[in-house]
Amino acid sequence: MSNTTSFGFVTGLRAAEEAVIDLDFRSGDLPSSVLAPVRPGKSATYCDRDRMHAAEPDTARVGFCHDTGMWGLVRDYASTNRVAYSQYSPSTWGGSTVGTEIVTANAAPFLLASESYALCRAGGGYVFPGRGTVSTSYPVDGYSVASIFVRPLSAAARPRLLLHNVAFGANQTVTYNPVTDAVEADATNVADTYIGMQKYPNGVRRIFIAAKAVSSTATYPPLMWTTGSNGGDFLFGGMQLEWLGYPTSYIPTSGVVVTRLADRGLAAVIDPAMLHATQGTLIADVFHGPSLAADANGFAGLESDDAGTTNTENYSLLACSPGNAAGLADRRIRAYIRSASTAQQAPLAPGAAPSGARVIVGSSWDSTTGAMLLAANYDGSVSHSSTIAPTLDVTKFNRMQLGAMYSSANRNMTGFIHRVRYFPRAMALAELRQEVGL
Repeated sequence: MSNTTSFGFVTGLRAAEEAVIDLDFRSGDLPSSVLAPVRPGKSATYCDRDRMHAAEPDTARVGFCHDTGMWGLVRDYASTNRVAYSQYSPSTWGGSTVGTEIVTANAAPFLLASESYALCRAGGGYVFPGRGTVSTSYPVDGYSVASIFVRPLSAAARPRLLLHNVAFGANQTVTYNPVTDAVEADATNVADTYIGMQKYPNGVRRIFIAAKAVSSTATYPPLMWTTGSNGGDFLFGGMQLEWLGYPTSYIPTSGVVVTRLADRGLAAVIDPAMLHATQGTLIADVFHGPSLAADANGFAGLESDDAGTTNTENYSLLACSPGNAAGLADRRIRAYIRSASTAQQAPLAPGAAPSGARVIVGSSWDSTTGAMLLAANYDGSVSHSSTIAPTLDVTKFNRMQLGAMYSSANRNMTGFIHRVRYFPRAMALAELRQEVGL
């Protein structure tokens, strides 16, 4: 599961002259119509083109997605960094550094301005966050994911991150190879262990490994385990350990574990007079991250304030259906549409959208004919049509929900929202496919 998806095949996206709602985050700005609620509290970070920043409390995060090369609205679940010292220092990290020289570097190419990387020389040895007798008990009822930022200074460097065999049955590892710009797994990794990386500027990569513990016996926290495979210098910093199946945005720590609360959904105010009574087209451009929810996660949707946390009111929205319990499996794209008097309708795209990929998805409906179309663009071409669209009471719609369903705290997505558009008319399938770049 690598977050390095190429999306170069998307061409011919149309201009937005006909879209009466166009929420565009690609400039790096928050549209003025987008309102709270947002993520409360501190400990959240976001990235621009050049480095990482700490987000202000109670503010939406508009950050730069280095996988798509675009700005977007940042979406994250709540999580805790269980490494008390995310930055290396000799007084807070231990290990066996035989054959390895580790010194504190002054400049961190891609961490917070107040933080620094450590420099690891070629050779054997290992280090881990903690001193003396260090005990970490991993949960055995789900995934644990370790992640760290690395920057090779030589083609022979092989930064390796390891989860220890006492808890995981065998050492589970992820190694970054700067020659291929890819991550590699050891033969001891089991089938349901996932590895991946995220790209950042200046050669920085965030590598991660997600695995299931088989024993709750306390053992080492994640280790930077270079051993003899490392033949060159590299920088590292920003260690993170979470009880999730994928890494969330970086949570800095300096002595205690830190929890970052979830990004709640945002709402954009809309005027029902802008909407067509029986027709419409909704298009969302997102970078779709994994999800832990057992139900669908919302990308964007026209909704009313009385939707609450149920699916019993009017709405028209784009979402992703559930993956497996860890949120790691491929997931299906859906378009939901409902009126208060008609059962929910949810056409399902015939293809699966991988986690860590850009997705452009569009839905078009015409209540007078009952036609409903779905087109989705992600690593391939999929489209779907049916005749099940109910008549919507558009007079109830007064908001565009972003990154959630029905309410700000319900069925949230992870990743980035780049752009959301609404057209007050139906489209034929060929036009809809063109709008999403197929």
